[in-house]
Amino acid sequence: MERPREHAPFVLPNVGLEVLVATQYVERGRDGDTRAALEPHVHVELSSADWLAGRDPVLAAALR
Repeated sequence: MERPREHAPFVLPNVGLEVLVATQYVERGRDGDTRAALEPHVHVELSSADWLAGRDPVLAAALR
């Protein structure tokens, strides 16, 4: 039996680049899925206060 596609191509309209977009949410460990998660090297806390102030803590961490 073929697995359903977990991603689909999507073209970014402003730049014309094609990216892959997740089409399914897979929770680790459920339904026999034993794939290892790819955890980020740097954990960044996200808050609604940052969002409301227009701050991007992920970008700031990447630039550091």
